Parts: sequence; C-alpha cells; structure tokens
Amino acid sequence: MSSWVDDVRVLAVSLEERFRTAATAKSARTTILAAAGVTVALWLALSGTVGGLWASTWLASLWISGRLSLQAARWVKASDSAGPAPVFFCAAYAGYMIVCGTISLPLWLRPDRHGDVIATGLLAAGLIRAIFETRGTRAVLLGAVPQATFLVAAPLWAAFAGAASPPPVLYWLVVGVLAASSLAWGREIARLDLANAAALAEADHRRREAESATAAKSAFIAMVSHELRTPISGVLAASSDLEQADIPEVRERAALVADSARLMRTLLNDLLDLAKIDAGRMTVEATAFNPKDLLVQTAKFYELDAAKKGLELRLVGADAMPPQAIGDPTRLRQVLNNLLSNAIKFTDAGAVTLRADFEPSPTGGGTARLAVADTGRGIDPEGLARLFKPFVQTDASVARTHGGTGLGLSISRDLVRLMGGDLIAQSELGCGATFIATVQFGVANDENPQSLTEPADEGSALAGRRVLAVDDHDVNRRVLALMLEPAGMNVEFAVDGLQALERLAVEAFDVVLMDVQMPELDGRETTRRLRRRAGPNQDVPVVAVTGSGAEDDVAACLAAGMTAHIVKPLEATELYSALGLVLAARRIEPDDLAPSVQVTGQ
Repeated sequence: MSSWVDDVRVLAVSLEERFRTAATAKSARTTILAAAGVTVALWLALSGTVGGLWASTWLASLWISGRLSLQAARWVKASDSAGPAPVFFCAAYAGYMIVCGTISLPLWLRPDRHGDVIATGLLAAGLIRAIFETRGTRAVLLGAVPQATFLVAAPLWAAFAGAASPPPVLYWLVVGVLAASSLAWGREIARLDLANAAALAEADHRRREAESATAAKSAFIAMVSHELRTPISGVLAASSDLEQADIPEVRERAALVADSARLMRTLLNDLLDLAKIDAGRMTVEATAFNPKDLLVQTAKFYELDAAKKGLELRLVGADAMPPQAIGDPTRLRQVLNNLLSNAIKFTDAGAVTLRADFEPSPTGGGTARLAVADTGRGIDPEGLARLFKPFVQTDASVARTHGGTGLGLSISRDLVRLMGGDLIAQSELGCGATFIATVQFGVANDENPQSLTEPADEGSALAGRRVLAVDDHDVNRRVLALMLEPAGMNVEFAVDGLQALERLAVEAFDVVLMDVQMPELDGRETTRRLRRRAGPNQDVPVVAVTGSGAEDDVAACLAAGMTAHIVKPLEATELYSALGLVLAARRIEPDDLAPSVQVTGQ
C-alpha cells in the first residue's frame, strides 16, 4: 500500500500539471470552474447579497490560496522524501478548497431559490473535481471533506440563521447519491490508474526484453560472422591457388570448393544484413557514381551465367541514365545482383531483360526505375503474397531444387526503401515475372565521376611492395601470404599490435594490413599509436581487414587513422584492387572497389 506522502505527491503532480497547462483545452474544466466562481462573486456583490469588500476579499483569498497550493505542489514534486513539503501542501490545498466552499454561504442566504441551486452546483462540481484530482487516493480527504462539509452545513446554517427554510428530503437524497457516486468514482479511477500503470510497466518490460533479444541476436550473429569469415577466407584463398593447377580435375574440384565458399559468404552477408535491418542499423551511402557504368558492369557479370543456360541477357535503356548521380552504388548493385541471379535461376528458356528508365526531378536528381523481367514459369498469387517475407520461398520445391534461404528479396526491398523507393513484383503463373525497383538519385557536383568499369593497374602497383600483415590468427596470415606473394609483394607478419608497433618503429613499409579485433592491443588502438609517434611509417596507408562492414565500425576505423576498410572473407582480386587504389592515392572512393570492399578516405 502506498504511503500518505505518495498519495499527496499524486495530488501535487496533478495540480501542478493542471496549472501548467492552464492555457490549453486539457485544463478547460479548471478554467470553467474558476470563471464560474468569479462570476458568482461579482453577481453576489452587484445584487447586494454581499458587500464589495467581502467579494474582493474572497477573490483575493481564492487567488492567494491557489498560488500557495501551486507553489507547494511544485515543492512536493521536487522533493524526494517526507518532510515539511507534503505537510505544507496539505494545509495549502485544504485551505484553497475551504475558500472555494465559502462562496456557498452567501448564496444560501438569498431569499430566492437561485442561490441554493447555484451553491449546490458549485459544491458538487468542487467535490467531483477533488475526486478526479486525487485519483482515488487517500488525499481525497483534503478536497472532498471541505466540499462535503459545506454541502451539509451551509443549508443548515442558513436555516438556523432564519434566512432560509430547512432543505427538503430530496436535497439530502441528492447529496447522499452524490457522495456515494463520488466514492464509487474514486475507487474506479484508482482501479483504472493501477491497471494503466501495470499495463505501462508490462509494455516497458516487454520492450526492454525485445531490445535485449535483438541486441543479443545481433551480437551473436556478429560473433559468428567474425569466426566464420576466417575459415571461409582460407577456403577461398586455397581454392583460388588450386584453380591455377595444370591438372583439369584439380581445377574443376577447386572451382567447386570456391563456389561453395562464395555461397557460404553470400549467406553470411545476408544474415548480417537481416540482423542490421532488424536492429534499425542498416544505412545507405550517398556518394557520386555513374549509373550507366553500374548497369553495364552488372549485366556483363551475369552474361556467362545466362549463356550457360542458353538464355539471352538484355540491357535496355542504360543510355537513359544520367552520367552522374548521388546514391549508394554498392547497395544498388546488391539489389540488381539478387534480381538478376533469381531471374536466371528460375528461367529455363527465353530471355532475361534489365530495363532502365529515369525520370528527372525539376530540383535536380530524379527517380530511376529498374525492372528485371524474365520468361520463366511465373509466380502464383499465393506465392506473390509471401514473396518478400524473410526465410520464405514461393513453395517448398524451390529450396530443394535451387537452394537459397529466402532472404534476398526481403533484404533487397528493405534496401530499396532505404534508398527512397520501393520494390514490387508482377507475375502470372506461366507468364514470367517482373521485379521493379524505384530508386531516388541525388545531384552529383562532380562533373566527371570516375567510371566504375575503369580497371586499376594492380600489377605495376603491387609488385615489389613491402606489406606488413598484422593478424593474431594463423589462418588469416597464411591466407594473406597465398594472395600477396604471387603478386610479387614482399609480405612480413606481426601476430599482434605490440609486435607490429615494434617493427613499424624501425622498418619502412609501403602498406599495412591491420586486423581490427586482436587481443592485447586491437587494430584501431595500434593505428592511433602509430599515427601519434614520429617514425618511418607514421603516414603509411593502413587497411583494416575485419569481419564487420557496419557503418559505425567503418567510422571508428576512420577516426583511428586508418586509410581503408576491407571486409572478410577476402578474394584475391578484391584485395589487389583495394591495395592498388590505396597505394595510388591516399584518398579513394568506395565506388572504385568491389562490392564486398569498403574504403574510407583520410
């Protein structure tokens, strides 16, 4: 059970909030009651029932007691413990309610019947107001007792003074019903307040549980991702090396291993994207790129897959794209990759068409409409209804025949919506399917953005370069050696940040590949210490090699002084591209890299 101090605090907070919002419709009841009291006092003075001095004194007393109650309420609200504040508030509030009730005395003295009716109405309104203000707590005695006392005593006092006849039985019945109703209202208000408080507490508890579960899921997926990327990198590096063998059977098996590892990487990336979307952490970039080049490059990437199935792959309308735009080319390419791979996967004969259209905006930029249409078997209405739900396939046979998790379309639609558009599907069974993505492009200030298809000359840039690879995991170090040594690079290793700083203090390197998550001294702190002290490598490019591509992780690497950020698992071509760009210039743009490589400029 709550203490009397808690009950007084409820009343004080209610009173303070009511006065604080006196100019709003929320306090209309208070404004009407105050206006009614002032009007009655003026009416009594003008009609000669009371003198002007009495009316003025009563109005002044009403204002003073009201201000004292308000100040005391603020004192109680700011106070954290029992003390003089609750006592002072009780006295001030009770005094205010007594002053309100005294207006009934001269009304009962009037010879006509208007006065007692008005007096009864004012006292009843005051009683009801006290019930609502105190929310059914024991503090109701402070307001209800004075009003109830005047309801009973004022007519008896008027009759004793000979100014009026005793109230009829009906009056006492009305007073009794009002008192009983007020008590019932008070109990109901208290019950509703308790139920509301319990519901709010339950909702808050469930919200915290949901947030905790989401955070735990995200942390788990991030941990699993980091652990899985290392062996996947090893598989990709070893299979890539074996694909260069002279024996056809070895090359064929190595290609199978590499394809399986890439499939695992795609699944891992989808799970990470889904976790970021669920946690509200997924964002899109706003960088300058060439939309036409992106479409051409993406279509060329799938030419071989389409040719293997005897399909015609068409690109229509690429020339309608603006020569430059602001958007997220990496995420846009991810969406197009998903749509094109699905179209080729589910089409046995005919063609797959990527059709582009652009509607410029009068204020600059515009809306790109990218449609991928196929001549496959189509999708029935039931399948369309669940098409964009995560982990759901159009039917069970799809997973058995073609594989996949059902995440691609769900993630693609979320990405397109983040880019200011939407992704919809149109299909009829037996008539193929069309997926339409609308994306908003901004205005690019750079008149000559670098082409996405412009290749970097990795051979001349990497041969003979000294690289320090810093990683605590032996598999990662072996992977980097397998990738970099065939390119003619001289690779040295450090097993942790402290060992790396020792070598960087005395030996000059052209670039540093830095793992971010390491024991003792992590990659970001190692880079901060490297940048702070003078030496032969104070300004050397540092490339973060880690399993996380989240925006806040990239920002943290940039803030630590790193030059670039590469996401595991690595493939040789992506690593060569990133190193070539880093060595060519200290400031590079994310659009110049492959989709799984993220770079931040110094």
